[in-house]
Amino acid sequence: MDSLMYTNAEEKLRFETMISELCSAFVNVPADEVDAEIDRWLAFVVTTLGIDRGTLFQISEDNSTGILTHTWAARKSLSLDRSTIAELREGNFVLPWSVEKMLRGEHVMFSSMNELPQNAVADREFYESNGTKSNVTIPLVVGGALVGAIALSSVQSETVWSDDLIQRLQLVAHVFANALARKIADIELKGAFVRYQTLFESANDAIFVMSNGKIAECNGHCVALFNCASKADIVGHEPGEFAPPLQADGEDSLDKNNRLVELAKSGVPQQFYWKCRRKDGSIFDAEISLNCFKASGELLLLAIVRDVTLHIVAKEILKEANDRLQSEREMLGEKNAALRAILSEIEQQRIEYEEKVCASLKNIFAPSLKKLRATDGKLNNKDLMKLEDAFESLVGQGVNTFKENYAKLSPRETEVCELIAQGRSSKEISDLLNVAPQTIHKHREIIRRKLKIQNLEINLPTYLRNKS
Repeated sequence: MDSLMYTNAEEKLRFETMISELCSAFVNVPADEVDAEIDRWLAFVVTTLGIDRGTLFQISEDNSTGILTHTWAARKSLSLDRSTIAELREGNFVLPWSVEKMLRGEHVMFSSMNELPQNAVADREFYESNGTKSNVTIPLVVGGALVGAIALSSVQSETVWSDDLIQRLQLVAHVFANALARKIADIELKGAFVRYQTLFESANDAIFVMSNGKIAECNGHCVALFNCASKADIVGHEPGEFAPPLQADGEDSLDKNNRLVELAKSGVPQQFYWKCRRKDGSIFDAEISLNCFKASGELLLLAIVRDVTLHIVAKEILKEANDRLQSEREMLGEKNAALRAILSEIEQQRIEYEEKVCASLKNIFAPSLKKLRATDGKLNNKDLMKLEDAFESLVGQGVNTFKENYAKLSPRETEVCELIAQGRSSKEISDLLNVAPQTIHKHREIIRRKLKIQNLEINLPTYLRNKS
């Protein structure tokens, strides 16, 4: 049984030098070159140790599978094919004894196949199938999580693994583990960046990020919204360049912007309406959400800008329509009140008229009918004239007296009536007739009195229009 190197000072120095170079090599390796660098250093470690084969296993990204991903052998015939050694979720392991030990964070080591325990039947079969006589497998652990394992094997002869060598090989495993973890993190970071960039660019709203008072990034919708040629017209500029001097409330845009930014920086998200200015100078209304967040220790502001010009226009149109409806509703209410007052007066006049008709029938026609019966249907001229006068008087009670009363108005009062019927106010009438408003008020009182409009609830313009 051969004893591996690392037994004298020269071998120790050579191996320590290799570890130092290995650590330096992986410091600045880009993530997409980590696999190639592992292949190179796996070959270097195997050659330096004077053994036959080195392999590296990795846990898949979803932590479900253990896969042989890297292998190097002194002769091509000794290399292993890429294969799955463990289905971690199902508990199906090609090397059940070895995998269980590695899952507990323990390394697997045997200098002879005879050292394998009796329950490692499947493991023995695997090692015998690829000619392994001695092996050491060290888990690759990062942050307490198993990310893989590195296995070093002798095929041509059995090898003794010293404790000092195992400790140094654990350093090699640590370097490989960190390189793999950095590669995985970089892949995840790139994936997250792609997802973020997709969301950022596909958003329907304009989005920009501010750093130190200037716009550090923006999406394509932001370029279109502000009518710019490219992001270069926005990135690097101050937000104040995209606003008019004053906002809708009269406040200075720069002062208001600084105030809102400070509130957002203090941890209070801001949402507000803002007057924005495009590159061509045109103004539009926007709703802006402003939030603060940290990235790599830097305080940044995320602004989401939504064009609400059409929304505000629609809101104004709706308000005008509501105001108009309210005005018409009030006017209709006034007309209804006036109409109810007129109908009430008409009803009162009807009742009075019926009472007069009944009184006339009782006092005039009844005696005449009685006399007709007494004289065999004959009346003298005097009684006949009296009856005719009574009939004319009775009919005259039902004649609309409005025209008679209207005819009693003076020319000036008639002129004022015509203007009132047109809906003119007292101020307008006084200006047209070049008289004092008090004079028009006096005319209104006289007109009501002459037209016998005693109910003050009756609207005079409505009354005159209905009578015309």
